Amino acid sequence: MLKTGLFGAGGLLLAIGIALWVYGTNLEPTIGEAISNVFDQDFSDKRDILIYSGIGLTVLGAVSLLSGIVYGFNKRS
Repeated sequence: MLKTGLFGAGGLLLAIGIALWVYGTNLEPTIGEAISNVFDQDFSDKRDILIYSGIGLTVLGAVSLLSGIVYGFNKRS
């Protein structure tokens, strides 16, 4: 049961993390956003948030998948 749950959760987290990572790297601010960021002094970049959260979810999903593999090989039925 735990093995299946780890594979399912790990695969889902891995897929979402890769999707956020790719979306964040391909996201470019428009010219209007760049100009408004200069005048508003709002430099919190949505791109960075998406990239870092994507990397974090990708690592978490990979660790979950690997722990599911290790648990699956060590479990005796």
